[in-house]
Amino acid sequence: HRDLHSFPTRRSSDLIALGVQGIWNFTNVELSGDVFFENVHFADSLLTLSYRITKHFSPGVKEPK
Repeated sequence: HRDLHSFPTRRSSDLIALGVQGIWNFTNVELSGDVFFENVHFADSLLTLSYRITKHFSPGVKEPK
């Protein structure tokens, strides 16, 4: 059983070695290095989407401060 958190790191290193200059990262592991990374957090996006849907269908819902 391999460490699942090291898998994205190994694959990103492989891609960088092949000359990739930017990675759009959808894993739950924060990646960093000498190329451009865009770390996408699905949980945050899902929370935002859920809030917007709720607000649309329930107009009395107030935005949290």
